[in-house]
Amino acid sequence: MTSHGDREISSATAANLSFKHAEYEALRQEILTRNEFRQRTVELTLLSSGAILAAGLKIEDLGPLLLLYPVAVFFLAASWAHNGVGVLLAGSHIREQFEGPSDDNGWESTWRSHPLARPFSILAVLSSSGVFLTVQLLTWGLGLTQFQHRTGDWVLAAAGGAAIVATFVLMRYYARLQQSPGRM
Repeated sequence: MTSHGDREISSATAANLSFKHAEYEALRQEILTRNEFRQRTVELTLLSSGAILAAGLKIEDLGPLLLLYPVAVFFLAASWAHNGVGVLLAGSHIREQFEGPSDDNGWESTWRSHPLARPFSILAVLSSSGVFLTVQLLTWGLGLTQFQHRTGDWVLAAAGGAAIVATFVLMRYYARLQQSPGRM
């Protein structure tokens, strides 16, 4: 016969399991949502750069915009990296709180230890980095062809060049963060 105390413990255990399941589901949903935002950021970068490059080839007065566009791409790349860090944090929490040290590892632990995880992760960062940096270099380079040696052009060219360097540094930092042994 079970006592009232045993039923309370059983009820508390069921509530805790329900909470843990809800937390796990919320974290998995967060990972999916953040990855979707990352994909949309790359798509937005490609679409907007296509429009700006096409206009830049037709309209001569777009030089200043072309020189400054790498700054906007830097912020898109920062958003992409920010969401990537969120994915890493959620994955780490799942690995530590839900999968634990048991032999029955879940997806996060299995993926992290899989031999293809590292090359796949490198390719993911490289592909997005390539999009951001290529778009920046193309628009900035086209802007330089319309450079007129005005003070404003010098400032915009310097800002665009600095944004390209900052994007490169950001992507290198994110790649190292993603490849670190603890991976957050």
